[in-house]
Amino acid sequence: MCSLEAPKSFNLNSQIGNLLESSETADVIFDVENQSFRCHRTILAARSPVLKAGLFGNMVEATQKRIKIENICPEVFKAMIHFMYTDSLPCYDSETMSAEIMAQQLFVVADRYAIEGLKALCEDKLCHSISLDMVAASLALAERHNSPRLKNSCLEFIAEPGTLISWMLTEEYADLVRNFPSLIAEIRGKVATVPSFRELIMPEKQ
Repeated sequence: MCSLEAPKSFNLNSQIGNLLESSETADVIFDVENQSFRCHRTILAARSPVLKAGLFGNMVEATQKRIKIENICPEVFKAMIHFMYTDSLPCYDSETMSAEIMAQQLFVVADRYAIEGLKALCEDKLCHSISLDMVAASLALAERHNSPRLKNSCLEFIAEPGTLISWMLTEEYADLVRNFPSLIAEIRGKVATVPSFRELIMPEKQ
């Protein structure tokens, strides 16, 4: 049997996304700081095993109509919920948070709630937006949230000629040394494979 694709007007993600916008049949409310989000338990449970355990397991949240969420800002929670309903992220334009910071925070909550698709999307964004200002934070995220791909992208960036010395003069580098000393050994190992740095570390014998 050949596969058939429904017209975009009947797209499942679009229809479920409309359900989020209208809040029709919503059966749980999440309070995040000063904002509230009306959601559907079954949809969230289908997208996150962590939320499934909380909303349908033996935890107190299973019997609550309103649930307070801590340690997530409303912008990030809204983007996470949007992804869970639509498999996409909303257009983002904010004066309070850069797109890179949003990606970092979404990466953290995606790992917290085991939303693998969102985590992979944020990981891809972070791997393609590494800069001198962001590399230390991205390395720390990779270490805390088990992301070998993001870690390797950061190490590749640091090992580029001219980058390491500039980065070592930043406060971010000093923070990384204090909080993740094991990463420093990995950085040195990566840098040692770059010919220009290897010659500095281990000059050839005359």
